[in-house]
Amino acid sequence: MVPGNWTFTLQRPGYQTLQVSLDLKANQTITISTNLLSETYLHALTAARQYMAAVDYEHALQAAEDALAARPGDADATMLQREATGLGDLQRAQAMGKKGDYIGGDKQLTAALQFLPDNTEIKGLLADFKLHEPAQLERERIERLNRPRKVFNDTLKNYPDAALFEEHELTTSKPYDAIATAIARALKSGQPSFQITGNTSPQSETSVIEAAYEIEGFLGAGTTSGQRRCIIVCGQSKDDETQIYFKVLEYKAKSASE
Repeated sequence: MVPGNWTFTLQRPGYQTLQVSLDLKANQTITISTNLLSETYLHALTAARQYMAAVDYEHALQAAEDALAARPGDADATMLQREATGLGDLQRAQAMGKKGDYIGGDKQLTAALQFLPDNTEIKGLLADFKLHEPAQLERERIERLNRPRKVFNDTLKNYPDAALFEEHELTTSKPYDAIATAIARALKSGQPSFQITGNTSPQSETSVIEAAYEIEGFLGAGTTSGQRRCIIVCGQSKDDETQIYFKVLEYKAKSASE
């Protein structure tokens, strides 16, 4: 090449175009080494910064991870990843606090501190949440204690005649789900055999079992002299206590002569 000042344009598909200038002297060999920046990396990094500015930490984290996939170990992308993760945890904790879930928020804030250990907002909010946790624990204890009864009352609303029948209550130290499974199995395998018409869990730690049995009529199979319905609720009221509420609704078929 002729000695003098030269400018080269380095191009490669998928990478940012780069211009390199050099001063070439006579009888001299020059070696140039440089790194090309991936377009995928640049777009992802730009997107991460834009999402961070918009306080959209979920998408910022995804974009930062995309940038790291294109350029592993990159300092800028790693920093954005840590900030998006920590601030995302903070954002979720703030939402939990507004709903009164200080215990769940505590976990989010503790996780956030692992990524942003010097963040004063996280530290201050964590201290505030810990002050509210005892009241939340007491509120949840009372809610748990009353939950089986509430679920039972709500279920009975589907049966207009339920108030006409006697109510029963039992307690056991066995877990609610084990009790519910055993009751459902006994209803299906017993004599007479009940048909399970409903087996749901409308709220945490509760099971609602609804079963029916057609009482065979005097003329045998295909006829009925009445029906028996069972409404059973099993609910964990304490770690070592399960409440069982149930009613048996019995109906007699009316004959044509009556």
